[in-house]
Amino acid sequence: MKRLFPIVIVMLIPGFSLADFLCDDWPEDDTIGLFGDDGAFTLDEDIVPYVPIEVFLIAILPTSFETGIISARFRLENLPTNDGYPWGQYTLEFSSDHIAGDISTDIEVVWDDPEGSGQGLVQIATLEFLMFDESWIGPEYEIAVKPGLSCGCLMVVDGNGQALPAAGCAFFFNCSFDDSCYHYSPSAYCTVGPLVAVEASSWSLVKSLF
Repeated sequence: MKRLFPIVIVMLIPGFSLADFLCDDWPEDDTIGLFGDDGAFTLDEDIVPYVPIEVFLIAILPTSFETGIISARFRLENLPTNDGYPWGQYTLEFSSDHIAGDISTDIEVVWDDPEGSGQGLVQIATLEFLMFDESWIGPEYEIAVKPGLSCGCLMVVDGNGQALPAAGCAFFFNCSFDDSCYHYSPSAYCTVGPLVAVEASSWSLVKSLF
């Protein structure tokens, strides 16, 4: 199992921002990724039949550390089918009631108040995967955070209402070797969304609420 540096240490040391602890090749932009734990440490998990696995969809906020965020827009690429028995199923629980779109194509999540201000992490959602047949999720299975298909944007809106480009990261199930799913260098599995797409997007749900 691969791990990132302990991001939550920033909450224990006064006077430092999250950016002070980010390694050199971690994106400087706010980042949305899937993790095997709610502290954003683990980048992959093993899954076996009939044992539920929780995966956490988290925004890491080096740019919006002080303001927090009020919105995130993205999609998850390559989610497995949600057919249930005899293949497999997943459930999805968001940390906000304000949701527009579909997570596989283009989804916008909005909070009533800024989330993650002074903390550096925002838990967007929790996914629980339950596999019945081993063919449902095979080896080196990648699920990646990507730009939404309708807007072409991968973005957050900070607590001041400013739209910002975000990086999207990949998560893997069932890695057979340490280096089989890239080398777990952040620059290898995180891709920053284009700024032009953020500026052109309408983020309609945010506008309707604020």
